[in-house]
Amino acid sequence: MSAAIAAADWDALVRPGAGPLRHGFLEAATRIELAAFEFRPLVLPGGDRGGFAAHAPAYRYDLDLGLFARGGAARALAAVRSAWRRCLVLRVFEVGCPVALCEPFSVASGTDQAAAVEALACAAIDEACRAGASLVIVHDFESKAPRAATRTLARLGFEPVPILPNFVLDLDGRFETFDAYLAAMRSPYRRRARLRLEKAAALRPELLSDFGEDAPVLARLWRAIDDRASEARREILTEPFFRAIDGLAHVRMLALRRPDGSIASFALLYEDGATLRFLYSGFLLEAREEGAYFRLLYEIVRVAIEGRFTRVSLGWTTADPKLDLGARPVPLEAWIHHRRRSHQRAIGRAMRLLLRAEDPRPRHVFREAKS
Repeated sequence: MSAAIAAADWDALVRPGAGPLRHGFLEAATRIELAAFEFRPLVLPGGDRGGFAAHAPAYRYDLDLGLFARGGAARALAAVRSAWRRCLVLRVFEVGCPVALCEPFSVASGTDQAAAVEALACAAIDEACRAGASLVIVHDFESKAPRAATRTLARLGFEPVPILPNFVLDLDGRFETFDAYLAAMRSPYRRRARLRLEKAAALRPELLSDFGEDAPVLARLWRAIDDRASEARREILTEPFFRAIDGLAHVRMLALRRPDGSIASFALLYEDGATLRFLYSGFLLEAREEGAYFRLLYEIVRVAIEGRFTRVSLGWTTADPKLDLGARPVPLEAWIHHRRRSHQRAIGRAMRLLLRAEDPRPRHVFREAKS
């Protein structure tokens, strides 16, 4: 973040439930590694005492659309790249948080939202030109939810494209305890959960708000899972990122420790009002044999139930185990703008092709409640 942007002025506009847009969290996000990364927040001056009328996090980087390719599309792209190395690698200007799923625009109370979003979107297009980026991407919006912001983007010539869905577990006070959550499952899912918990019974969960001394281990465990990832990954989480995020209000690290005290797996969590956000995890390959990742997911649910959260946002990777928790997929979209409309349409088609796959369906995890 720019030194000229005061944290108090920035945070004054951040709406409830949009914690990842807060100044401290975004400041930590500038410590990630991303190809050609440069953070360039957008601000609309105004408001009380010289503050802001609206703002949004934004950054320039090189986007490799091949990260989203699957199956035949991935094989075809690999063949093309044998001759054209930077095929579908684009210099982009992106509006949104680089390390969390969150709608990006913050608008002061009493400010016309459509006008503010229009001003920020036009500023993004201008910044993209200055940054040498031909494509602007604004993310992350729930696809089926009406938004004044997306109506404004459409009017400015932006085009919606699908991105991977977020998996959300709705709790809404349905379960007083974690045991009640397990008891409410249909027998196949309850049996699966108990087997997974038993397999990882030797691991001890620990919820921490002070984890800076573990930054080297966390970065190493995250990099191990990133190196194995078959799903979309862009950013690299560094030791400086983990050190910067340590101690921030509402940020927690859930660790599963072995009897010798070493960390088998971890989850980075953000307590965002009524929502518990699962941001990142990490573990070495051998921890899979310990059942560490599955245990981690159930422990996240336990933390949410005991913390009286009504919703768990689980992110967009590893669909199967999250569906087994009872989560539902929430379709997301981004909005793109290219200075050449023909290129915009071609990029939109390419993104839809790369992301084309059978939509994950919610599973009937819980028994019907008796009336």
